[in-house]
Amino acid sequence: MKLPIKYFLFGLLSFISWNYLGILFIPAFALFYSITIQSLHEKWYVFLVRVFFLGFVFNVSVTFWLMGITWWESGLAYFVNSLTMLVPFFLTYILTRKNQYYFRAVFLTLWVLYEFLHSQWDFAWPWLTIGHVMGNMHYLVQWYSFTGVYFGTVWIILLGSFLIEIDYKKSLQRKNFFRFCILLVLPSVVSLYLYSSNSQKDAKKINVTCYAPEKSNTTNYQKTKKLYYDLKNYDTNPFIICPEVFLEPVNMYSGFQQKHFFYIDKFLNDKPETTLIFGTQLKWNRKLFNSIFVKNKEESLYRIKQKFVPIREFIPKALQRMFDVW
Repeated sequence: MKLPIKYFLFGLLSFISWNYLGILFIPAFALFYSITIQSLHEKWYVFLVRVFFLGFVFNVSVTFWLMGITWWESGLAYFVNSLTMLVPFFLTYILTRKNQYYFRAVFLTLWVLYEFLHSQWDFAWPWLTIGHVMGNMHYLVQWYSFTGVYFGTVWIILLGSFLIEIDYKKSLQRKNFFRFCILLVLPSVVSLYLYSSNSQKDAKKINVTCYAPEKSNTTNYQKTKKLYYDLKNYDTNPFIICPEVFLEPVNMYSGFQQKHFFYIDKFLNDKPETTLIFGTQLKWNRKLFNSIFVKNKEESLYRIKQKFVPIREFIPKALQRMFDVW
């Protein structure tokens, strides 16, 4: 298979797996692994260019929604993340180029160490931790509750490498196929058992009403007014959940914001047993923070994240002067 086709398939499978079917990242990583192994025979700068482009494809396909913010912030995130991903790859290249027998063990160790360290600093981006890809198929990885998400990364890397080696090493096809099946099936069966048993224990059903406005290019006042007229005669559940950024942006210290809540207060007066839960952009000190807002007839509650998004919500001191200029 030619290199451009591998890049295309890797990007396509990454997009599908991160958004719909996490298990498909196993063949995606097999392509990832294949391109890396294939590039070990090249000069170091050719290797770095190929891997950088591989990381760029990965970042764009997985976090394509960043382009909805601003072009320069998304481009900067794609570039910097792809650049940092080069570190474990280049160290693996140096250590295993002459002896590829240890490639998997060295790469696995360095990559998990990279993911762990990458989640600790100011530019943490845990969304890209490979183990998180199974979030949309959580019933297959209930064992994460015992091992943590980094062992999920190990699991997917091993499965992807075994899958590609089934084809690469003809003499070991049966052995590699057996290892792949055991590693895939055994944890999945255990997880399905844990999921089925836990779902029956202390289960409490809560009915909610989900509300999404038809248009996003309206003001906060128009959105809340529409919510009132759409739902006032509707048989709603005790909890009404709206989208992540239902209101944008809200300055919680501004008296002008009160008119945004006129129809919400009116709605809660009509349905006093209802609790509204929606996302909003909280504006403070020229920064925007994704937050959750919970409101019922008696009280209101804001909660914001403890870990902020780099650049947009939080700028390290070393870079603050540069971004103030921008």
